[in-house]
Amino acid sequence: MRRLGIADKEITTDAQGGRIHLFSDTKATAGNNSGVGTSAFDTGFGGGTGAFSDSQTLWGTATDPGKLNNYDIVILSCEGAQHPETKPQQALDHLKAYADLGGRVFLSHWHNIWVEGNTQAQKPPTEKPAVWAAQDATHPGIATFSDAGNPPSGTIFTDTIDEVNNPKGPAFASWMLNVGGSMKRDDVVLQVDTGRDTCSSVDNAKAEQWVYLNSNGMKLPQMFQFSTPNEAAEDARCGKVVFSDMHVSGGPKAGNYPTSCGTATTLSAQEKALAFMFFDISSCVGILQ
Repeated sequence: MRRLGIADKEITTDAQGGRIHLFSDTKATAGNNSGVGTSAFDTGFGGGTGAFSDSQTLWGTATDPGKLNNYDIVILSCEGAQHPETKPQQALDHLKAYADLGGRVFLSHWHNIWVEGNTQAQKPPTEKPAVWAAQDATHPGIATFSDAGNPPSGTIFTDTIDEVNNPKGPAFASWMLNVGGSMKRDDVVLQVDTGRDTCSSVDNAKAEQWVYLNSNGMKLPQMFQFSTPNEAAEDARCGKVVFSDMHVSGGPKAGNYPTSCGTATTLSAQEKALAFMFFDISSCVGILQ
């Protein structure tokens, strides 16, 4: 957000005066790959102060509806695991309802739980959203996921922009060339250790595939988008959901925010791709072509 030019004063907690509020999944179980990132601001930061609010106050619990409806866009950054212990069925229902009412949702990597449902072993994998996740053999979901582990350390991915299955693909590809995000049309070269491959396919009748990874002859979706309510006619939809397997960076660094984000001031190739999606997700919902 800072590298897009948003002023520090606008980045605060939900109890402070900014337009962008940071939360942290502070109750995620330690030891369950507790890569939930930092949970407080640096002393002297020009925006928020102190600790972030807990993420469960954002997406809700079994007894709390949460605060999702306070926001135009909700961005959920990978926590290193699905952490279903902090995402009960009611929270999955809350996020779907928020998107169905016109909310915009950006999900990264293991936040696939909001689309796929709980597939990890911390507790019985029964929680899943309606419609978005596969319900049974005759009701497939938006996408299928292999939930594969991370690629070997040091791996550099070259992702390909999908100009065939996405009506905005050509505009996206041209924009990436114009801003220096692609040196070759349709190619997005990721930083080392930032590619993931949890998603294995997208139903092109339900979603738009934006970017895919060429892997051993397979085209694995790296980024896709769908409109909501997905079960409604296309001209009756008003929300959008983006899923991305790309990480903005390899992982959080030591320290609080923004020290944990590193010292870079320019956008990487994948950050430019994610920036396009960030701006697109806020645009009006159109009918899939």
